[in-house]
Amino acid sequence: MTATGLKFQVGMGWFRRGRNPDTSYVEHLGGCAGFWTVMRLHPEQQAGVVIMGNSTSYDHDVVARSAIEKLVGS
Repeated sequence: MTATGLKFQVGMGWFRRGRNPDTSYVEHLGGCAGFWTVMRLHPEQQAGVVIMGNSTSYDHDVVARSAIEKLVGS
């Protein structure tokens, strides 16, 4: 939320994804030429992952989702 009361889906570089509390998360993405990173936090499951790759050819969403599923057993 901004100082004016407007609601946004992003703040300080963090994106809120999903509406279902069981599957919603916040994430921050980054990278540069040849590198890709993601930090994804699942507050309801008290779990999070950080993925750093020296390639931009992988699907970070698939990797992050798989890692969280292994952590929380869903």
